[in-house]
Amino acid sequence: MSSLRVFTLFCVLFISGCDPELPVSEISSDGSLSDIDNDGIADVSDAFPLDGSETLDTDNDGTGNNTDTDLDGKTAKPL
Repeated sequence: MSSLRVFTLFCVLFISGCDPELPVSEISSDGSLSDIDNDGIADVSDAFPLDGSETLDTDNDGTGNNTDTDLDGKTAKPL
């Protein structure tokens, strides 16, 4: 691995506050973090890395905030 690539990787991890144990597959060839769905959110921070229309799931119900009608998770769901 070239010195420039190591330095770039260090900068990306240091500046973004990412876990230094980040898998190499999460690093793009240019040293930036991978964003498979091209929504502007790195896959490691994206709750839905394959869905470009969703990035957050604040109530952890598996439905992204953009389509979730119950963002706090307190409303009972029908059985």
